[in-house]
Amino acid sequence: MVRNTTLVVAAAAIALSGAALAQNVLVNGDFESNPPASFGNNIGHPIAPWVAGADQSPNVVKVDGPGGFNYGNNGPESDASAPGAGIAQHYLDIANGSNEFYQSFTPQCSGEVQFGGWFSTRADSPGTAQVTLREGVGLGGTIVGQTNNVSLPGGNSRTIPGRL
Repeated sequence: MVRNTTLVVAAAAIALSGAALAQNVLVNGDFESNPPASFGNNIGHPIAPWVAGADQSPNVVKVDGPGGFNYGNNGPESDASAPGAGIAQHYLDIANGSNEFYQSFTPQCSGEVQFGGWFSTRADSPGTAQVTLREGVGLGGTIVGQTNNVSLPGGNSRTIPGRL
């Protein structure tokens, strides 16, 4: 059984068999299934079926694109899909530090699995991120796929998202 462990703002794991592309196997990969009502930070908002590690609290941030709610430099004004101004969207932030988040899944076919995530900085500070695919349950399973660490420089957190 293949499981996913990830540091994410938004992530996708897609199972491939030959040239046929399968659907995303993650549930609520964009944090839109149980959205918070308030714009900006929503620290402690439920992220199920994602599971957070023991470090800092998850924060589901609600934004509405460029020119909407003023989130300052604390994070992107759009999620990774950037659907445009005036459209509510959500992404996962780690409140005041670092943490690991994961979601278990079982691919519906055999073959190659493609995975990745979108990341950005917060408060114009630098940060690092990585997505890891593990076999087993939780954060301690055998690594079967891993992206390189990505280091994001400090800068304009409001308008410049990063990606793995």
